[in-house]
Order: sequence, then C-alpha cells, then structure tokens
Amino acid sequence: EYEPFPGAPTNLSFEIRVFNLRNRQPQGIRIEEARQYFRNHGGVHIYDAGFHLPYYGKNTDWLGIEAFHSHRRTLSELLPDALQVDRGMNYLPTNERLFGMVSIDTSVERRLRPSQTHLAISVTRDRLIDNEAYEGLRDTVRYALDRYATYEANRAIDAEIRTLQIIAPRESFEELSENIDLHLQSVPNDIAIAIRQDVASVVETVTRANERARKEAAILGPLATAGIAALAYDHELSKILASLKEIIEVLENEGHSMATRLTAFLDRAQSTRRLFSYVREPDNREVFDRFKAKQTVQSVVDQLGILTRKVRIEVSSLLDEVLLPIASFAQWASIFQNVMLNAVNSMIDQEVRIIRVSVNNVGRTVNLDFEDTGEGIDLDHSAALFEPFRRKTVVTETSAKLGLGGTGLGLTIVRMVANDIGCNVGFVPPSPGYRTCFRLSWMESK
Repeated sequence: EYEPFPGAPTNLSFEIRVFNLRNRQPQGIRIEEARQYFRNHGGVHIYDAGFHLPYYGKNTDWLGIEAFHSHRRTLSELLPDALQVDRGMNYLPTNERLFGMVSIDTSVERRLRPSQTHLAISVTRDRLIDNEAYEGLRDTVRYALDRYATYEANRAIDAEIRTLQIIAPRESFEELSENIDLHLQSVPNDIAIAIRQDVASVVETVTRANERARKEAAILGPLATAGIAALAYDHELSKILASLKEIIEVLENEGHSMATRLTAFLDRAQSTRRLFSYVREPDNREVFDRFKAKQTVQSVVDQLGILTRKVRIEVSSLLDEVLLPIASFAQWASIFQNVMLNAVNSMIDQEVRIIRVSVNNVGRTVNLDFEDTGEGIDLDHSAALFEPFRRKTVVTETSAKLGLGGTGLGLTIVRMVANDIGCNVGFVPPSPGYRTCFRLSWMESK
C-alpha cells in the first residue's frame, strides 16, 4: 500500500518484492547464486509504457536507500511521527534484496497535465527528467518501502516480546532450596527453621513482584496503541484547526458574528491539544537530562490549564536548584499529569481546591510531595490504588463531563514510569489543612 505524493503520476503502479537471501532458499537454490542473480538483475526498475528505462535497476540508487544506510539514519524522512518506529529504518531492505517494477506512462501524463510539471523522458531516453513530478514518483515508491521497514521492525519487536519469559520464582528457587536443605542437615534445628522461613519469605516476595510485573506488562500493549492513535489524531487535528483558523479570518473580514464564537471554540481546542504536547515533540521523548523540578512541574501545570482552571496549584515552595533524577521530559510529564489530575478529580465537590507541590530532604533522600484538599484516602489500603483498574473514588458525573479520571490506570502508569526512573512512589500523611499527600522520592548520590 502507498500514499501518492504531490506531483506523482496519476497512472502510477508498482510491485516490489523483498527477498531474504540468507539461510536455505526454496527449490534448492544456493545462497551465492541467488545473491549473484540479484547483483546482476535486482533493484527497482522503471518501465515507461512497457519500455524499460536503462538507468533504473541494478547498480543505481535512485530511491536513496544505500545513501540512507551509509548515513546510519534510523527514522524515515517521509513517514509522519505517528507511523515512526524506534530504529525502524534499520529494517529498510538494501537494493540487493529488492526485485521490483514501477509502471508509468509519460505520454499519458503529458496529456493529463499539459500546463503542469509532468514526467518526461530525457534527451538520452535512458532516464526521467529530475523535476517535481519525478520527485513525487520517487517519494511515493520510497514511502512504501519505509512503511515496509516499520512493519518489519514491529514484527521483530513482537517476536522479541514473545520470546521473553517472566521468571517463575518458585521454579527458580527450587534448586536453591534443595541445596540449602542439604547444607542445613548439620545446622542446629532452630537455625535451619529460621533459614527456611527466610527463603520462603523471599520466594513469596519475588512471586508477588513477578505477578505485578506480568499485570503491568499486559497493559503496555493497549497503552502503546492508544498513544500511537492519539499522535495520529493530534496530527489530523492540527490540520483541522488550521482550516478553522482560515474560516474565522474570512468571517471576521465579513463582520460575521459567528467569528467570535468560533474563535472561543478554537482557543479551547488548542488548549486541549496542549495536553499531548509532551509526547508530540521528539526532544521531549528522546532527550534525557536532570530537569529542574520547579520548571518541569510548572510546564505540566500550564499544559493542564484547561482542566484545572478552578484549582489553585502552588509551586512557589519548590526551590529553583532542585533537580529531578535523569529522565525524559515526557516521562516526568506523564507522572505529574496523572498525579495532578487525580488530585483535581478528588476536589470536584470541595469548596477549597488547592494542590501544593513541595520538596523536602531527609538525609540523601529527596521527597517531592503533591498535597491536595480533596476527599482524602485510607492510608492503610493506599498501596492497592497502584494496581491496575483500582480507583481511589467513584468518578462523579461532574468529573466525567470534564473528562477527568475513570480508567483506573493513572497510578499504575505513575508507578511503572517512576520505577523505571529509579524513584519510589506512595501516599503519606498530609500536612495540616490538606487531605491527601502523594510522595515521589529518590536517593541523591553523595
């Protein structure tokens, strides 16, 4: 499948086959013979009304594949962000693995586009003139190959995930327990019992951690799919909003009263779109650094403005010099967004709505606290709130209308991301005047 690029021929069709010239080949063909055949006849050929253009085919890199590999690029220059895969272009097949035919008809293009740039044969009749139409042809074919590369990258990732096995703790400790029993025969009975109890406790702890990891891994796939869909939606929304802005400008020039109402709608839509800004920009996902806590929290507060308009969020007590552990901005934004939206959700029916973000140090431990004036939680059972689909409260009708909460995955995501960064999360007793305190903590090096 392919998407035609601007200027591409209207009657373009092509078929490209990718061969894996490794391992045993069908029909008993020897690997070296197959590779030699592709060196002599492979590549992607262009036919103009059935006539083969000699320039395109073997030993030519008209699609820029070999140059792309030589520069060690890993992301496509043609695919939108929503279709990119990390290091996806590592799976872009080289010309020596391709056998393809591109069918065009320059005479038809000349008739269909007499006043526009169209495909045309050079004077030597061995190649096409390098113009906008040719660029459209090249980019359209290359786009299809880039899509193939990302498909192969996803297949490789899926295969790797399937081969991963979550450790079965009881099986892993079985041999250890047997060896311990052998050595405990010469140990006093009370000591042997204590050691066996300790081993059993370790096995149980690891088993619970393993089960938690299994549950969290099960939700990563749907979350990743939702994230890709959100990016694709955001891409299309940007086009819609740009068109809406043009319509508003026309209405304003005509003095139409509807322009004011549409402007308000556009402002609200753009504010909502900012919720996705932390994953939309590549630098936010790919740059890892020790960001300033106050500046990072304030950035997330600004992004959430449309959802927190009636909530006072205080960050003034955060010191400018406090640095967060090394991570990407996207990771921190995902934590802070979920934590603050949880707090906002718990304060919907409260007269006083305040979130205070503060930091305190206990030795080398840094505690970043998010306190709110919501309805509070039962600290004795707060650990269960980090499990998938466990909610702190029933989502009220007001919250549902605002789009706040309701999935039961917010704190699960927070714990997953925080653990990856090297932080601990949990609920602790709040300060006087507050009902809930979420704490994120980490250890600073000496």
